[in-house]
Amino acid sequence: MINYKEIIDREGLIKVLPLNIVYIMDIKRSSSSKYELIRGILKIVPNVPEIIGRFKSLLHFEYDIFSSDIYDTFCSIGINRVINCIIVDEIVKNLENKYLISSWSSSLLGAFYSLELSNEMKSIFKDELFLSCFFINIGKVFVKKYFPIEYESIYSLKRSDSDIMKLEDQVLGVSSNQVSSYILKYCGFDKSIWSPVELLKANIDSLEDEVLKESLFILKKSMDMEKISSMLGKGVVKYKDDLCKGMEKINLDKILESVPLRYNEFIEDSGYPLEKSKRYIDILESENRILVNLNSRYETILKELHGERDKNKILAEKIESINHKLLKIALKDPLTGAYNRRYLKEFLAVEFSRVKRTNTYLLIIASDIDFFKKINDTYGHSNGDIVLKEVVKTFKGCIRATDIVSRTGGEEFIVVCQSGKKESGVLIAEKIRRSIEKTQIKLLSGETIGITMSFGVSIFPNENNLTIESVLDFADKKLYEAKERGRNRVCF
Repeated sequence: MINYKEIIDREGLIKVLPLNIVYIMDIKRSSSSKYELIRGILKIVPNVPEIIGRFKSLLHFEYDIFSSDIYDTFCSIGINRVINCIIVDEIVKNLENKYLISSWSSSLLGAFYSLELSNEMKSIFKDELFLSCFFINIGKVFVKKYFPIEYESIYSLKRSDSDIMKLEDQVLGVSSNQVSSYILKYCGFDKSIWSPVELLKANIDSLEDEVLKESLFILKKSMDMEKISSMLGKGVVKYKDDLCKGMEKINLDKILESVPLRYNEFIEDSGYPLEKSKRYIDILESENRILVNLNSRYETILKELHGERDKNKILAEKIESINHKLLKIALKDPLTGAYNRRYLKEFLAVEFSRVKRTNTYLLIIASDIDFFKKINDTYGHSNGDIVLKEVVKTFKGCIRATDIVSRTGGEEFIVVCQSGKKESGVLIAEKIRRSIEKTQIKLLSGETIGITMSFGVSIFPNENNLTIESVLDFADKKLYEAKERGRNRVCF
């Protein structure tokens, strides 16, 4: 196996990662045009300031990425995105490093396609998947620089993707995707970015992590260049159909009018002979005319759809209102307004995943009203209900809006809090205990009574509590310990 890890560790990313950009920018253009293109790509990936900061240092930007207007070609959506990917691919066909640049062009096209699929599937890792696709071929750049002989034996001839993968295993002993994954990991990218790249050849059904399954599915679909290329081979029209979500936001006619002009600018700026590109321009303009006709039919259908939507708008609003009420009924205790056990389990499942990523803690506080049966027997169940409502009200006054209270039994409650410190669980439980102890509850008769409660605290993550069930069980055990030790106390 090639010693790629040793080389990356020795050379450092400053000599590896920028190579991808260097090969892309082998076109002889002014430096400002090169930066415009990169800035346009980076602008599409918001909410990752650390990664963008790393790009700035690696690529030696002389000015801030967001200081001026971004190259609008790469910021638009839909058909304009596809047209410009085709243009880039056409320009680089005759360049010296055409395989690498063609690979990058495919990566960029796949990255855009991943945005569409991520939106369609409502993926929470849309930005991360864009970067996964964008850098998936960086391993090939690395192999070209440090293992040129092996590179030529694998990539010099035109081969199918499956044949290339087999040769990578035979010649390198490792896939270029694994090299790409290691580079991204070394660079400090999040696992959600490099893990799907590393597992690209894996069987999705064999994975246990559902979020990783979804990310890998989107990545595989986005990088299926044979399928996407076959669609492009039949013309941009077919691919346009896959991207027509949100097309009503685009002034398609204006985009199509500007495409030939932009294409000429690309060619002239690159130094590539304009006369050699006329056949491609003719093809592009022919496809543009087809698209204009298709768009006209699309607009007609869209107007009809809007008419149907207007008719159904009132009905949809009624259904939404009913669904909202049903959801509240399904997730909350009707007496106290606290969340029920069903919502608690769903909330914990989401929060367990979040704290693993953010290195924070979940504090689970189990509690029970001391001698509640005696209150019911003495004052009646109606007054017992008043006590339960007052308890939930007091709980909510002691915790933040992002924390939750759940009623899990007759007089049993669980509070879930988020914190960066383990010690906070005991402090919050003690704060609630004191507030309950001081509270005077007014009954139906006008009489006031005081109550106390016992508390058990559990923390996640903890080496002994790694599942939802084990965390809840531990909190229950500590609650019973508090009961046995005399009640009105916190155990942890």
